[in-house]
Parts: sequence; C-alpha cells; structure tokens
Amino acid sequence: PPHTPRPPSLAPPPRELTVWQVALKVVDDLIDIYKNKRFILVNVSYFMLSASIATPHNFLPSHIKLEENLDDPSSIAISLLGISNLIGQIVIGFICDAFRKQNWLIYVLCILIAGVSTCLLPFMVSLPLVYGYSLVFGLASSVNYVIQSTLVIESLGMANLTLAFGCLQLMQGISTLVVTPLLGLAKDNTKNYKQTFYLSGAILIAASLLLLPWPYFDNISNENNKNKNKNEENSADNL
Repeated sequence: PPHTPRPPSLAPPPRELTVWQVALKVVDDLIDIYKNKRFILVNVSYFMLSASIATPHNFLPSHIKLEENLDDPSSIAISLLGISNLIGQIVIGFICDAFRKQNWLIYVLCILIAGVSTCLLPFMVSLPLVYGYSLVFGLASSVNYVIQSTLVIESLGMANLTLAFGCLQLMQGISTLVVTPLLGLAKDNTKNYKQTFYLSGAILIAASLLLLPWPYFDNISNENNKNKNKNEENSADNL
C-alpha cells in the first residue's frame, strides 16, 4: 500500500527559555533546596568532612618520615588506606542494604570512628599501630562514597539530586581550598604533624555529631517536589 504521511501535530512547539529565565529557575531551585533542614545538615557536615577526609593521604607519609621510631619506606600505610577504603565501600554497602532506615546512623558512626582514630594517631608510636590506623580510617571513611547520595535523596528526593550534588561539590572545593593550607600551616608552626591530626580529627568528629538531629527533621521537601512535578506535568498536558 502507498505510504500515507502522518498529519502534523496540532500541539504548539515548546517555548524555549532564555538564558535569564534558566538562571532565575536555577536560583529558585537553589532557594527551595536550602529550605530543607536535612539538606542544610548534610551540606555543612560535608563541608567539614571534605576539609579533613584527605588529611591522612596528604600528611601521613610525611608524619611517618618525621617520627624517629617509624620507618615505612614502601609507603605501606598509604596502600592500606586505599585497599581498606575499597573493601569498606563493599562491606558498608551490604550493611546499608540490610539497615536502610538507619543509613544516617551508620554514616555518623563511621565518620565518628574516623575522627577519633585520627585524633589518636599522634600517640601511635609503632608502625603496626599506624598500619592499624590506616585500615580503620580507610574502612570508616569509605562510608562517604556509599551513603552520601542516599542522604541527599532522603532529604530532597530524586528531583533535585543533580542540583544538590552540584552544591555539595562546591562545598568540597571551597573547604579543600581553604582548610588544607591551614592544616599545613599548623605543621609549619609546630614542626610536626600532631596538631594537624588533632585538628583534622576534631573536625571529623564535629561533622559526624552535626547529623545527630537528622531524625528530628521531617522530610517535607519530598512532598513539595512531588506536588511541583505534578504541577509541571499538568501544565505540559494543558499545552
């Protein structure tokens, strides 16, 4: 049979937004997500976490070289950090699947363990203890890569996940740019890395404790996002 062309659609073509309209929409979405108290907690906690979570990777080899009773020529401590971090992501992932409603608590406990162990690092005077620290910190800090997205989704839902992660990455960049030189300055003033690890551990402890009020804040944004998506769908249908 001969080919019959389909009739053109009667619906009007979608209206293209100007640059200013897109910018205003992004600003409006930013204001909306920062009204969520849970996301504010995650944001501030992640800012503090990003400032200190890389401290062992940056300063542990130099700390070992400065200590007379420590000798790690093959940098085994850093290797253990990476290996334990990889294993931790798998193990904590299984734990989070088993206790999905308590992910925030798993996050708090793991970051607290990482902070306390970092504060105790200057008291570890033998290489096996330092290796043990590398294993513990690597396992505990891996929770950041496993649960971070879950906390964001529980705060804001899937609708604002991309924008929320952009905000978190901005916080990470600012904290790394500002705090890391300050941690290095602490070493320059004291001629050792003990104060650096004390400060870094304290920041990690504060980042974990900051999320303790998590269950007391209702997740209202999910309902708002659902209503907003329904309104947008209805507007599209009307067009």
